[in-house]
Amino acid sequence: MIKPFQRGAAAIALIVATVLAASPARAQQKSEIALSRQPGIFYMPSHIMEKLKLIEKHAASLGLAGVTTKWITFSGGGAQTDALLAGGVDILNTGTGNLLLLWDRTRGGVKGIVATSAQPMTLISRDANIKSIRDFGPSDKIAVPTVKVSTQAIVLQIAAAEAFGADQWSKLDANTVQLGHPDAYAALSNPKHEVHNHFSIPPFTFLELKNVPGAHIVLSSPDVMGGAAQPGPVLHHHQIRRGQSKDHPGRARRDQGSAGPDPQRHEAGGRDLQGDHRRQGLGRGVARSAQGARHDGVESRAAGHDEIRCASVQDRHAEEPAQGLDGLLSPRRARSEGQLMALLDVSSVTLRYKTSSAVVTATERVSFTVDKSDRFVLLGPSGCGKSTLLKAVGGYMTPSEGRMTIGDREIHGPGADRMMIFQEFDQLLPWKSVLANVMFPLLTARKLSRRDAEAKARAYIEKVGLTRVVDAYPHTLSGGMKQRVAIARGMAMEPDILLMDEPFAALDALTRRTCQDELLQLWSETKFTVLFVTHSIAEAIRIGNRILLLSPHPGRVKAEVIDVDKVSNEDGSAGRLEKEIHDLLFAGEATAH
Repeated sequence: MIKPFQRGAAAIALIVATVLAASPARAQQKSEIALSRQPGIFYMPSHIMEKLKLIEKHAASLGLAGVTTKWITFSGGGAQTDALLAGGVDILNTGTGNLLLLWDRTRGGVKGIVATSAQPMTLISRDANIKSIRDFGPSDKIAVPTVKVSTQAIVLQIAAAEAFGADQWSKLDANTVQLGHPDAYAALSNPKHEVHNHFSIPPFTFLELKNVPGAHIVLSSPDVMGGAAQPGPVLHHHQIRRGQSKDHPGRARRDQGSAGPDPQRHEAGGRDLQGDHRRQGLGRGVARSAQGARHDGVESRAAGHDEIRCASVQDRHAEEPAQGLDGLLSPRRARSEGQLMALLDVSSVTLRYKTSSAVVTATERVSFTVDKSDRFVLLGPSGCGKSTLLKAVGGYMTPSEGRMTIGDREIHGPGADRMMIFQEFDQLLPWKSVLANVMFPLLTARKLSRRDAEAKARAYIEKVGLTRVVDAYPHTLSGGMKQRVAIARGMAMEPDILLMDEPFAALDALTRRTCQDELLQLWSETKFTVLFVTHSIAEAIRIGNRILLLSPHPGRVKAEVIDVDKVSNEDGSAGRLEKEIHDLLFAGEATAH
């Protein structure tokens, strides 16, 4: 049974070996290959390859003993396409439609490797009035993994051409909405949901026919195509670009800590956070600071939480160029006069969660406060618990120890006073327009009439510069535009605090910089409070006015950087601060070597 999976893994390993062999320098730097996986029997081979480490084994047999894999879950092909084009994933396990789309967009730069399975796809409806595709009306939504280009969407186009005529092949495109198979199954299972049709794959086909009242088959792919469809992984021809050697000029700057896109680097462990730069010599003062020593004669606080106070630009001009952290550590920031209570207070919080094999401690006795209008950044390498902390503040996890309060209210669950913006592009409701997406939480909260909700939604859509696409659907938007819609939706609720989990990590460098600028412009206009997670030191300095540095495994507070908005790229103070933060984050590792 494993042999077909071994053949697929061997094919992937062979392609990886070929690419790496073409550049010895690249082979030395690139140790991890990021691959996608999706839910469903269609994609079971990828799960088998991951479980048995087949790619690593075949790569080792080809002389690449250091190759490791990172498997990333996606709900559908659209998000995978964006991730590949943004450089966040190397190999996709997706449908033929997405392969053709990517091949066309990259002018042949994406190549098919191997087909991994062949399964029927089935169009299922819970609407008793829909017996065939001729019965679909304009308001009958059909869930597909990716609008227009997924295999299901193409099969629907072929069926439409047969039913309505060759010139009507796209007749049902307007009915399709982008939903991952688990989300589509959930939609069909909810009688009140407006999506009641799904172009499904096993095992969701069987689950829907068994568990959804009235579910029945409208169309099957073998009826249209004469056989089962075969999805297959695809490979970018600049596959190893996240570890490119120095003769590829576009990457060197990012490896030195620029804000270029690298959405999965934070998942790869601390060793990849800033590339080889962190292995350079570190000052003795940094090493002492990492051990909790203070250089101003003040004892460290109980939580091991030091602060770095950045001198003003004028003060930094007077500093000696070699001055390090010794002159930056200071006692805890004093609360401004008349300010009695922090907006957010995280006190000695330990977060734990269970896996199939162990209980993982994500953070240990973490304490910090966020004041009104702060741009507070959580920064650290993989495994430091920064995203877990954000989820806990959002109310999605309960601390094992400690407590979290917002205002005078202890956090016990999600609430409209905290709005979350995720990294993923597919966080919008695909069957709703831009305007409807931004209005949705306003209407759900039942605080505004529909007229007032629309007015407020349009105002925030205008703030993020998307008025021209107010009636567009998510599948027609770029990744950056989708994130701007998500920001508008969060801000329209006017929450006490906006929670942002690496919202720009999957964007290309230019779009990422534009979105950072727009976020700062919005803050200057409204002075909202944001808790922002990133693995990029440069992005943390650019976005935040305060930065909390976390150590990995489990996450503990190493230091807090304050007055960050006083540094500047023009006088070099931002660059010096970036190096100081970098040295502090990795000082323990340096002393270990």
